[in-house]
Amino acid sequence: LVSAVTAFWKALAPGSRVAVWTSGPPSNVVTFGTDSATAETRLQAVAPAGKNYALDALLDAARGMTGSGDGRRVLVYVGGGDIEGSQSRSTEMVRAIGQAGATPMIVLITAGAAASSVPGGPTAGSSFTTDMQGYFEQVAAGYRGSCVVVLSTQAALKALQDVAADLASQYRVRYESTAGDPAPLLLGRAVERDR
Repeated sequence: LVSAVTAFWKALAPGSRVAVWTSGPPSNVVTFGTDSATAETRLQAVAPAGKNYALDALLDAARGMTGSGDGRRVLVYVGGGDIEGSQSRSTEMVRAIGQAGATPMIVLITAGAAASSVPGGPTAGSSFTTDMQGYFEQVAAGYRGSCVVVLSTQAALKALQDVAADLASQYRVRYESTAGDPAPLLLGRAVERDR
């Protein structure tokens, strides 16, 4: 995924500030303000092993965005749906995205598996399945983001290019109302009676 992430980074508008967290274990690999060449070297040093703690990484990333200025904030996740976590962690993550004012843009690599085992709190040790695709689709829709499901890392590259193009083509619009009281709203009501 490193080449897909760096290609995405390079496709963003000049002046975009990017930070990168990994999902296993969650750690901030690249901080805001790092140049893309240094970031690529750091990302290539990350060993792809262990469990996928994407919810923790997304939570850390959303918290890392809070208070980072007035710019537009986008939280991009690219990775698999075999995520370890809990119901409370997923709730925390969704709340943190809202507090950061971020738009989630998800590229979910399913590779044939639509559900994952997510142990949860007091039920640790038991296993149940969670529809991560449905979960991420709801999170994206709730915060006016996007969720794209792909089957391979090659397809993830194309999906990230589409996300970068989407980010580069949107405008930020601010609405202001006029001073004074609005005109009263008139409502009419039609009544039909049986004869």
